[in-house]
Amino acid sequence: MRAKRYTYLLVIAVLLTNCSKNQTVKPGTKTTDIYIAGYSTNDKGNYTATYWKNGNAITVANYSTNGTLHAIAIDGNDVYVAGAYLATNGKQVAAYWKNGVITTLTDSTTDCYVWAMALQGSDVYSVGYTTDANGKMTATCWKNNIKTLLQGGLSNSEARSIVVSGSEIYIAGYISNSPGVTAASYWKNGTNIVLDTDYGGSNAEGLAVSGTNILAAGYKGITATNWKNGVASSVTQASFIAAATFNGADVLEAGVSDAPNGYSTATYWKNGAQTLLVENPTNFSDALGITVSGSDVYICGDNFGGRATYWKNGMPIQLSTDISSAYSIVVVSH
Repeated sequence: MRAKRYTYLLVIAVLLTNCSKNQTVKPGTKTTDIYIAGYSTNDKGNYTATYWKNGNAITVANYSTNGTLHAIAIDGNDVYVAGAYLATNGKQVAAYWKNGVITTLTDSTTDCYVWAMALQGSDVYSVGYTTDANGKMTATCWKNNIKTLLQGGLSNSEARSIVVSGSEIYIAGYISNSPGVTAASYWKNGTNIVLDTDYGGSNAEGLAVSGTNILAAGYKGITATNWKNGVASSVTQASFIAAATFNGADVLEAGVSDAPNGYSTATYWKNGAQTLLVENPTNFSDALGITVSGSDVYICGDNFGGRATYWKNGMPIQLSTDISSAYSIVVVSH
């Protein structure tokens, strides 16, 4: 099984579902916009920070600069995306963009990255990691462009997801006390709670909060694992969870598991019941982001041998014909 945290390449997007120019929308009918963040490969071979709106690709980084997007958030007509781009010295610079205008969160001294973001009012929260001069990675949260290092562990740590709920800020990721020995954790208002107390090579990739329920999801060893209110439960062997959400009382998750023929395959779980999004796969695929809109479940990732894809209720829609992937999805109904 591939245990990766995706930094592929991505490309030009293909227009998804077209409406004829003279098609009319009945009064009272809702329209839906689908926003997906990832990266594409341009004709120069650069990895380009890209998001798609309804299948149309929009790049936010310089054409000649390598970059990726791992997060997207929408506020009215404003589109926020976050990730990193490669500086001329080869270091990753953490950044977010609002309507294409960049805010750099770090300089190019060391590698830094944004994995996830959230909005609350006029505040933009970004989480990921920063690296010090000795190469130690530290889980980091930025409120707008103000950095806070998240405490926990003696060695590397990363923040992978964030939920802002009222006055509470929840962040999930991992800590470690020695290189390579990780423990899934989350932070509530900056206080670290270790979920995997035996440091079993675990990570909390996804995070969801509903009322008093806190769900962190990821993997421990080679097993997809949930921690609901701190209680661990194994989901599927040879797999990991990349994203999670609540839909009422249901727990919905997206990730990767090994198909019977051995291919790492995009996977959807509902309350622990597993569904492979690709039947009889002939290549690898990944499910990396998930959201719900009304009765529809949307999942994004890659399929067809590494082409950016999203699934609506299990049906795949390919975004790109070149090597690519998609990490985060938001659906807005009007």
